[in-house]
Amino acid sequence: AHNAYNRLVSPTVDCSQAGNVTLSFRRWLTVDEGWLDRAEVLVNGQLVWRSPSAVPLIDTEWVPVTYDITALAAGNPAVQVEFRLRTNDVLAFGGWNLDAFELSERSPGSGCPPPVTYCTPKFNSQGCFPVMGYEGMPSASSAEPFLATASNVLNNKPGLLFYGTAQDSQLFQGGLLCVQAPIQRTGLQMSDGNPPPEDCSGSYAFDFNALIQSGSDPALVQGAQVFCQYWYRDPGDPNGFGSGLTDALRFTICP
Repeated sequence: AHNAYNRLVSPTVDCSQAGNVTLSFRRWLTVDEGWLDRAEVLVNGQLVWRSPSAVPLIDTEWVPVTYDITALAAGNPAVQVEFRLRTNDVLAFGGWNLDAFELSERSPGSGCPPPVTYCTPKFNSQGCFPVMGYEGMPSASSAEPFLATASNVLNNKPGLLFYGTAQDSQLFQGGLLCVQAPIQRTGLQMSDGNPPPEDCSGSYAFDFNALIQSGSDPALVQGAQVFCQYWYRDPGDPNGFGSGLTDALRFTICP
Protein backbone atom coordinates (compact mmCIF):
# COMPACT_ATOMS: atom_id res chain seq x y z
CA ALA A 1 0.00 0.00 0.00
CA HIS A 2 1.09 3.59 -0.62
CA ASN A 3 2.12 5.82 2.32
CA ALA A 4 1.71 2.94 4.79
CA TYR A 5 3.29 2.20 8.14
CA ASN A 6 2.93 -1.47 9.04
CA ARG A 7 4.23 -3.48 11.99
CA LEU A 8 4.33 -7.19 12.69
CA VAL A 9 5.23 -7.99 16.30
CA SER A 10 6.01 -11.46 17.64
CA PRO A 11 4.53 -12.88 20.83
CA THR A 12 6.65 -12.32 23.93
CA VAL A 13 9.30 -15.03 24.30
CA ASP A 14 10.90 -15.93 27.63
CA CYS A 15 14.68 -16.05 27.14
CA SER A 16 15.52 -15.66 30.85
CA GLN A 17 17.34 -19.01 30.94
CA ALA A 18 19.22 -18.52 27.66
CA GLY A 19 22.93 -17.71 27.67
CA ASN A 20 22.85 -16.83 23.98
CA VAL A 21 20.03 -16.12 21.52
CA THR A 22 19.93 -16.30 17.74
CA LEU A 23 17.14 -14.83 15.60
CA SER A 24 16.63 -16.60 12.29
CA PHE A 25 13.98 -16.45 9.59
CA ARG A 26 13.54 -16.58 5.83
CA ARG A 27 12.51 -13.45 3.98
CA TRP A 28 11.28 -12.49 0.52
CA LEU A 29 11.50 -8.72 0.69
CA THR A 30 11.09 -6.03 -1.96
CA VAL A 31 11.33 -2.35 -1.03
CA ASP A 32 12.40 0.87 -2.72
CA GLU A 33 15.54 2.72 -1.65
CA GLY A 34 15.62 3.87 1.97
CA TRP A 35 14.59 7.51 1.51
CA LEU A 36 11.35 6.25 -0.08
CA ASP A 37 10.69 2.91 1.68
CA ARG A 38 12.17 1.53 4.87
CA ALA A 39 12.13 -2.05 6.14
CA GLU A 40 13.46 -2.70 9.65
CA VAL A 41 13.97 -5.50 12.16
CA LEU A 42 13.90 -4.58 15.86
CA VAL A 43 14.29 -6.54 19.09
CA ASN A 44 12.59 -4.96 22.11
CA GLY A 45 12.57 -1.64 20.29
CA GLN A 46 16.29 -1.75 19.41
CA LEU A 47 17.21 -1.64 15.72
CA VAL A 48 18.92 -4.83 14.49
CA TRP A 49 18.73 -4.28 10.71
CA ARG A 50 17.51 -1.66 8.22
CA SER A 51 17.17 -1.87 4.43
CA PRO A 52 19.77 0.01 2.32
CA SER A 53 19.33 3.75 1.94
CA ALA A 54 20.75 4.29 -1.56
CA VAL A 55 19.27 1.48 -3.69
CA PRO A 56 16.16 -0.75 -3.76
CA LEU A 57 16.30 -4.19 -2.14
CA ILE A 58 14.78 -6.82 -4.42
CA ASP A 59 14.81 -10.44 -3.24
CA THR A 60 14.03 -12.91 -6.03
CA GLU A 61 13.75 -15.99 -3.80
CA TRP A 62 13.53 -16.94 -0.13
CA VAL A 63 16.64 -15.63 1.64
CA PRO A 64 17.80 -17.18 4.96
CA VAL A 65 18.73 -14.56 7.58
CA THR A 66 20.44 -15.00 10.95
CA TYR A 67 21.26 -12.41 13.64
CA ASP A 68 23.02 -12.91 16.96
CA ILE A 69 20.78 -11.00 19.40
CA THR A 70 22.43 -12.26 22.60
CA ALA A 71 23.13 -8.72 23.84
CA LEU A 72 19.43 -7.82 23.61
CA ALA A 73 17.74 -11.10 24.50
CA ALA A 74 19.85 -13.42 26.67
CA GLY A 75 18.49 -13.49 30.24
CA ASN A 76 15.46 -11.42 29.22
CA PRO A 77 12.05 -12.87 30.21
CA ALA A 78 10.14 -10.77 27.65
CA VAL A 79 11.69 -10.67 24.18
CA GLN A 80 9.72 -9.39 21.20
CA VAL A 81 10.80 -9.16 17.59
CA GLU A 82 9.24 -6.52 15.36
CA PHE A 83 9.22 -6.16 11.58
CA ARG A 84 8.43 -2.66 10.32
CA LEU A 85 7.66 -1.26 6.88
CA ARG A 86 7.21 2.36 5.82
CA THR A 87 6.22 3.01 2.19
CA ASN A 88 5.94 6.02 -0.14
CA ASP A 89 3.33 7.13 -2.67
CA VAL A 90 5.51 6.69 -5.79
CA LEU A 91 5.87 2.95 -6.51
CA ALA A 92 4.29 -0.13 -4.93
CA PHE A 93 6.71 -2.93 -3.98
CA GLY A 94 5.96 -6.29 -2.36
CA GLY A 95 7.19 -5.52 1.16
CA TRP A 96 7.89 -8.21 3.76
CA ASN A 97 7.19 -11.92 3.28
CA LEU A 98 8.38 -14.04 6.22
CA ASP A 99 8.74 -17.73 7.01
CA ALA A 100 10.57 -20.12 9.40
CA PHE A 101 10.81 -17.54 12.21
CA GLU A 102 12.81 -18.85 15.19
CA LEU A 103 14.59 -17.76 18.37
CA SER A 104 17.13 -20.39 19.39
CA GLU A 105 19.98 -21.10 21.80
CA ARG A 106 23.00 -23.20 20.92
CA SER A 107 23.84 -26.03 23.29
CA PRO A 108 25.78 -24.95 26.40
CA GLY A 109 29.47 -25.59 26.03
CA SER A 110 29.18 -26.50 22.35
CA GLY A 111 31.43 -23.61 21.34
CA CYS A 112 29.59 -23.57 18.04
CA PRO A 113 27.54 -20.42 17.46
CA PRO A 114 25.45 -20.54 14.29
CA PRO A 115 26.91 -18.88 11.19
CA VAL A 116 25.92 -15.23 10.79
CA THR A 117 25.80 -12.96 7.74
CA TYR A 118 27.31 -9.48 7.92
CA CYS A 119 28.42 -6.58 5.69
CA THR A 120 26.50 -5.15 2.69
CA PRO A 121 26.18 -6.71 -0.78
CA LYS A 122 26.82 -4.80 -3.99
CA PHE A 123 23.74 -3.88 -6.07
CA ASN A 124 24.09 -5.69 -9.40
CA SER A 125 23.21 -4.78 -13.00
CA GLN A 126 19.88 -6.67 -12.83
CA GLY A 127 18.67 -4.74 -9.77
CA CYS A 128 19.33 -7.45 -7.16
CA PHE A 129 21.30 -7.73 -3.95
CA PRO A 130 23.22 -11.05 -3.98
CA VAL A 131 23.18 -12.62 -0.53
CA MET A 132 25.00 -15.39 1.29
CA GLY A 133 23.43 -18.20 3.29
CA TYR A 134 24.39 -21.63 4.53
CA GLU A 135 23.27 -25.24 4.92
CA GLY A 136 24.56 -27.54 7.65
CA MET A 137 27.17 -26.70 10.30
CA PRO A 138 30.94 -26.20 9.96
CA SER A 139 32.80 -29.14 11.48
CA ALA A 140 36.29 -30.58 11.67
CA SER A 141 34.92 -34.12 11.82
CA SER A 142 31.31 -34.39 10.58
CA ALA A 143 30.67 -36.35 7.39
CA GLU A 144 27.80 -33.97 6.56
CA PRO A 145 28.54 -31.04 4.22
CA PHE A 146 28.57 -27.42 5.30
CA LEU A 147 27.59 -25.31 2.31
CA ALA A 148 28.37 -21.61 2.08
CA THR A 149 25.81 -20.43 -0.48
CA ALA A 150 25.05 -17.36 -2.57
CA SER A 151 21.75 -16.49 -4.23
CA ASN A 152 20.36 -13.57 -6.27
CA VAL A 153 23.52 -13.60 -8.42
CA LEU A 154 23.55 -13.28 -12.21
CA ASN A 155 22.82 -16.46 -14.13
CA ASN A 156 25.53 -18.35 -16.05
CA LYS A 157 28.44 -16.33 -14.71
CA PRO A 158 31.77 -17.46 -13.24
CA GLY A 159 32.41 -16.65 -9.61
CA LEU A 160 34.45 -17.76 -6.64
CA LEU A 161 34.36 -17.84 -2.86
CA PHE A 162 37.22 -16.23 -0.96
CA TYR A 163 37.85 -16.37 2.78
CA GLY A 164 40.10 -15.28 5.61
CA THR A 165 40.35 -15.27 9.39
CA ALA A 166 39.22 -11.67 10.06
CA GLN A 167 36.41 -9.44 8.81
CA ASP A 168 36.76 -6.11 7.06
CA SER A 169 34.67 -3.42 5.37
CA GLN A 170 36.76 -1.72 2.70
CA LEU A 171 35.64 -0.12 -0.56
CA PHE A 172 36.40 -2.52 -3.41
CA GLN A 173 35.27 -2.54 -7.06
CA GLY A 174 32.25 -0.37 -6.32
CA GLY A 175 31.17 -2.47 -3.33
CA LEU A 176 32.58 -3.64 -0.01
CA LEU A 177 35.38 -6.12 0.61
CA CYS A 178 34.19 -7.83 3.78
CA VAL A 179 37.17 -10.13 4.42
CA GLN A 180 40.53 -8.92 5.72
CA ALA A 181 43.82 -9.93 4.05
CA PRO A 182 45.45 -12.39 3.77
CA ILE A 183 42.70 -13.87 1.61
CA GLN A 184 42.43 -17.40 0.26
CA ARG A 185 40.56 -18.04 -2.99
CA THR A 186 38.64 -21.18 -3.92
CA GLY A 187 38.14 -22.44 -7.47
CA LEU A 188 35.89 -20.91 -10.09
CA GLN A 189 32.25 -21.99 -10.18
CA MET A 190 29.41 -21.30 -12.63
CA SER A 191 26.21 -19.78 -11.28
CA ASP A 192 23.91 -21.68 -13.71
CA GLY A 193 20.26 -20.57 -13.31
CA ASN A 194 17.90 -19.71 -16.16
CA PRO A 195 19.01 -19.59 -19.80
CA PRO A 196 19.75 -16.09 -21.23
CA PRO A 197 18.85 -13.28 -20.99
CA GLU A 198 20.47 -12.19 -17.76
CA ASP A 199 18.51 -12.28 -14.54
CA CYS A 200 19.19 -13.00 -10.85
CA SER A 201 18.45 -16.74 -10.92
CA GLY A 202 22.09 -17.79 -10.46
CA SER A 203 23.50 -19.33 -7.29
CA TYR A 204 26.70 -20.80 -5.87
CA ALA A 205 27.52 -23.33 -3.14
CA PHE A 206 30.84 -24.38 -1.65
CA ASP A 207 31.34 -27.29 0.77
CA PHE A 208 33.59 -25.88 3.48
CA ASN A 209 33.65 -29.13 5.49
CA ALA A 210 35.38 -30.87 2.59
CA LEU A 211 38.05 -28.15 2.56
CA ILE A 212 38.42 -28.13 6.36
CA GLN A 213 38.85 -31.89 6.56
CA SER A 214 41.24 -32.06 3.60
CA GLY A 215 43.93 -30.45 5.75
CA SER A 216 45.11 -28.31 2.83
CA ASP A 217 44.79 -25.07 4.83
CA PRO A 218 46.39 -25.33 8.31
CA ALA A 219 44.38 -22.29 9.47
CA LEU A 220 41.09 -24.21 9.18
CA VAL A 221 41.07 -26.01 12.53
CA GLN A 222 38.52 -26.57 15.28
CA GLY A 223 37.66 -23.28 17.02
CA ALA A 224 38.92 -21.06 14.20
CA GLN A 225 36.69 -18.23 12.96
CA VAL A 226 36.25 -17.94 9.22
CA PHE A 227 34.94 -15.02 7.17
CA CYS A 228 33.92 -15.59 3.54
CA GLN A 229 32.37 -13.74 0.59
CA TYR A 230 31.51 -14.42 -3.06
CA TRP A 231 32.82 -12.45 -6.06
CA TYR A 232 31.36 -12.97 -9.56
CA ARG A 233 31.33 -11.53 -13.06
CA ASP A 234 28.78 -8.79 -13.83
CA PRO A 235 29.45 -7.40 -17.34
CA GLY A 236 26.80 -4.71 -16.92
CA ASP A 237 28.08 -3.55 -13.52
CA PRO A 238 26.78 0.05 -13.19
CA ASN A 239 30.00 0.96 -11.36
CA GLY A 240 32.11 -0.06 -14.35
CA PHE A 241 34.19 -2.78 -12.67
CA GLY A 242 32.48 -5.74 -14.33
CA SER A 243 32.05 -7.53 -11.02
CA GLY A 244 29.55 -8.35 -8.29
CA LEU A 245 29.95 -8.97 -4.55
CA THR A 246 27.68 -10.65 -2.03
CA ASP A 247 27.47 -9.80 1.64
CA ALA A 248 29.61 -12.09 3.83
CA LEU A 249 29.29 -15.08 6.16
CA ARG A 250 31.04 -15.57 9.51
CA PHE A 251 31.30 -18.97 11.20
CA THR A 252 33.27 -20.92 13.80
CA ILE A 253 34.60 -24.40 13.02
CA CYS A 254 32.97 -26.90 15.39
CA PRO A 255 34.45 -30.22 16.59
